[in-house]
Amino acid sequence: HDRRAVQVDAVGVPSPITLRADQHMHLGHEANRNADFEAARSHFRAAFNLSSKAAAQISAANMTLKLGEVAAAVDEYTVILQRRDLAKSHHEAAQRKIEDARRLLERRS
Repeated sequence: HDRRAVQVDAVGVPSPITLRADQHMHLGHEANRNADFEAARSHFRAAFNLSSKAAAQISAANMTLKLGEVAAAVDEYTVILQRRDLAKSHHEAAQRKIEDARRLLERRS
């Protein structure tokens, strides 16, 4: 997991920013379950902007792919794969997704 995942104060209480990021992640997952991929992407991007978490960044890219914006998704996954702090599991997930997206692009051309 991302070591910066939960920012806490001196007594171990999550910061308001962390709580807001977590709320956006929850709302993003809910929107994804409801097939509202645009709203989900918006929430995941907000979570990423607040937290810099790779999981939020990957989720946003996944929504870009679900929205059919394949070339944009490839670009997003490329940026993610350049992160120096990327956990192995996140790297593998982004790598699988970029390969899927590239196959989609090949079929379209």
